[in-house]
Amino acid sequence: MIKLNQIAGILAGFIALSLLLSLVGIISFNFSEILSYSLIVLGIYFVYSEAGGGNIILVFVGAVTFLAGTYFRVVDYFNLKTNAGLILPIILMFSGAGLFIVYLAANVKKNFLILSILLFAMGLTLMLAQSHFKIYSFLQSVLAVLNFLWPVIIIVVLIVLLVRNK
Repeated sequence: MIKLNQIAGILAGFIALSLLLSLVGIISFNFSEILSYSLIVLGIYFVYSEAGGGNIILVFVGAVTFLAGTYFRVVDYFNLKTNAGLILPIILMFSGAGLFIVYLAANVKKNFLILSILLFAMGLTLMLAQSHFKIYSFLQSVLAVLNFLWPVIIIVVLIVLLVRNK
């Protein structure tokens, strides 16, 4: 069982270490970066400490906290502008991903898997309906990435084939 003082200790230690490294000049963090990384660390701690245990609520909260920290970090780093219409799709997709992690980590019934797929699909559908998604520009972007990453893709496929044969 996770205790509140453990959580506070982990967050305080992470924030103190981040601030110390920032003051020394090894890394440069601002407050939003420290907050997003703190959410990521806290989410990993929740999932890792409660996976396999009986507390599926903390596994779910940990997964969603990790995703929220990652979202805030990406939005802050790339200076993305998101409109208010994307809040509900993001919540649905994070909830679906959190339920999927609960399904994987806690050995629960397949109802969690079905519900996670439904929530994620609803969030993705809402996001696509509210965006100006064009399949042609998407395919151009995918081809540009594949053109750049083709050696990595070949290496990953070879590793998968070698591991699978053993």
